Amino acid sequence: MNILVRKITVCALAVLTLTTSSVYAANDQEKIPRKIQELADSKVSPKQPIPELRAWETDLNGNTTEVVPLSQRVQALSPPSDGFVYVFDTYNPNSVTKDWRYQNLGTFRYQNSTSAPATIQYEQTYTTAGKWNVGVNISGKSEIKAAFLAKLEVTVGGSWGYERQWTSGTKYGANQTVNPNTTIYLTNYQVGANTNGLLVWKKYSPSGTSLLGTYTETAGGYAVSMSDLNIEVTGTQPN
Repeated sequence: MNILVRKITVCALAVLTLTTSSVYAANDQEKIPRKIQELADSKVSPKQPIPELRAWETDLNGNTTEVVPLSQRVQALSPPSDGFVYVFDTYNPNSVTKDWRYQNLGTFRYQNSTSAPATIQYEQTYTTAGKWNVGVNISGKSEIKAAFLAKLEVTVGGSWGYERQWTSGTKYGANQTVNPNTTIYLTNYQVGANTNGLLVWKKYSPSGTSLLGTYTETAGGYAVSMSDLNIEVTGTQPN
């Protein structure tokens, strides 16, 4: 009988070790070493500037002339009525580049204090949001926002938006294996896409009945992926 009691006690102790000593409180951000935080931040991609605002008009004969952007001639953020009628048409990207480290969303620490490998997922340590950064000629009108994001979906695939929420305590990404008696640091990077191109409006006569040509202006910036995940191992160390 004494032997049986001893076996039960040992088993209970083993379970306690597996379920408590290897678990890290996700919101205890001060346990992330400065060296790890700086390494995670250093991997964030350098940002491309938003294109300088320039504009052109092209007539029906194909003659193109650079003009003062309408937003600098009148108070609205995108082509308003200046005696002519402008109808927004599309966004034409000149380039689109996916950015897998657009923004650092936080680092998660997990300490495996057992003698067996552990399987974990990244856990968000605080609530935050990945946010886009675009010119005002994109952000100022809902129809232009929609066209801009739709063109990214066609060009690089996936789903794109202007803000993605990440919730404290929620797990994201694939499983990670942590070696015995090892501490691991996982960093979540917001995936983005940088693009620059031209916004295009059709230009009509003041009555709105006769097409006169097109008005275009430079545009671009960063959108955030609503579907991609990029969780990387920033570092590991023995306990």
